[in-house]
Amino acid sequence: MLAQTWPAGFCKINTCVSPIPTPIKFKIHGLWPNNITGSQPRDCLGPGGAPIPPAINDLDNTILPRLNSNWPGLKQIDQQIRFNNIRFWEHEWKAHGTCSYPLFTFREYFETGLNLYAKHDLMAILAREGIKPGKLVSKVDIVNAIYKHIKIVMLNTSIVLLAK
Repeated sequence: MLAQTWPAGFCKINTCVSPIPTPIKFKIHGLWPNNITGSQPRDCLGPGGAPIPPAINDLDNTILPRLNSNWPGLKQIDQQIRFNNIRFWEHEWKAHGTCSYPLFTFREYFETGLNLYAKHDLMAILAREGIKPGKLVSKVDIVNAIYKHIKIVMLNTSIVLLAK
């Protein structure tokens, strides 16, 4: 399940990095594996119950620019954005990515999230339906606009996007 967030809204209720990473668009919050029951496993362990460490060195210049732009750590964790992002990616791997192992390696987990994100451009989808930043729009109108283009499921108050 690919979770995306609108930085301006997210940063109204969280202490965020400043300035918010540009360009202003939906950002990836995470790629969260689901069980067949719909539950989301977290903090999975590898063979023999050992933790599966993040392989930060596998994130080279062929993927880092896309991660920095599309999957940044918005919450202020570290004074330097570069380290803020790395800590966020380590958190996402530990909490969610480890549950997709061995189907996805550390790098493949992030590549998969980036590829799904590129396939479903929420800004373009909403713009096609006349919904643009700064315009007051109901949640129902947003959900309906997205549903026309992507299969979605509502969980609590979150909109969950699934590939159609």
